Amino acid sequence: FIPMPLQILTVILLAPLFKYNIPAAVAMCLLTNPLTMPIVYYIEYLTGSFLLGIEPQSVEMSVEWFSQNI
Repeated sequence: FIPMPLQILTVILLAPLFKYNIPAAVAMCLLTNPLTMPIVYYIEYLTGSFLLGIEPQSVEMSVEWFSQNI
């Protein structure tokens, strides 16, 4: 797992080495798998809570929650 800014920089540095198109490589780097993104977001949330020293809150995904928080 490489965080996004470092992932993009890595692609920019390695694309010329493999003779890839840099803009296309960066664009492909930004695509994500929708099946794994909820897991990635949850792990990022837990990591952020740990680094900030706050207790993670449980979030109930419901219509009421969306209407109150959007």
